Amino acid sequence: MKYEKATNSIWQIARQYHKTPQQVRKDILYAAEEAMRTADPQVKAVWSIIAPNGVLPAAEELIHMLSLYCAARVTK
Repeated sequence: MKYEKATNSIWQIARQYHKTPQQVRKDILYAAEEAMRTADPQVKAVWSIIAPNGVLPAAEELIHMLSLYCAARVTK
């Protein structure tokens, strides 16, 4: 599975906080939607790459994309 690590992370968080994986996914997407409302132009530029049409991907894909973005920033 392409997003297996992200899926496993969601399940681990769900177990740790006594939530369902669906609730964790919902919480992740809610946090991302809130973060997309920033006025910071640098942050907006990142979100335009992740959600170019303003629509967020599934939580697993979002985790994957953010991890790739962070890894690229660390290696610079």
